Amino acid sequence: MSDQILKDSYKLLGRAVVVAPSDCLALQKLYLDYRYTGVKLWQQDIKRIVQTTGVLPCASGHSRRFFGRREDHETYMQALAHEPQANTTYATNLAIHKLYHDPENREGRRLIIEPLHQVHDALCGQFPVDKKDWAVKKIRSYFDTPLNIAGMSLTIPFAGGYGKSWGELENEI
Repeated sequence: MSDQILKDSYKLLGRAVVVAPSDCLALQKLYLDYRYTGVKLWQQDIKRIVQTTGVLPCASGHSRRFFGRREDHETYMQALAHEPQANTTYATNLAIHKLYHDPENREGRRLIIEPLHQVHDALCGQFPVDKKDWAVKKIRSYFDTPLNIAGMSLTIPFAGGYGKSWGELENEI
């Protein structure tokens, strides 16, 4: 965390911000022990699942299998990263599916809101300027999909923006 702050600050601010590793550990402890106690419980559950079964299920029905080194810290870190990444990607894939199959999103055989590019949990698209108000509402609805994650129904929060180009996003969706 200390190293990441140092790198990011230099990149973003042009100067280094140094936070001692001990301060980072203290902040992480406060975060995990007092503010978000469920995070530690989730982390422990993931570790138990990987060590005992080697299979980590996701909301999409996909399961990642860990074949070896189930006790290894790197395997544990990979497991912690996998489920959130898989679930956000799945939510984005569901949004694209809704967008493509929505009969209201068509003028003849053409899509009104057109997907252009997707990488993991990011989706870029385009729509006509004169359809902006309609498109913003539709895009929100495409991402409003509850997923069954760890036995709970959760909707992953969505954030987006639009503008003249990808580099000129002026408005939030």
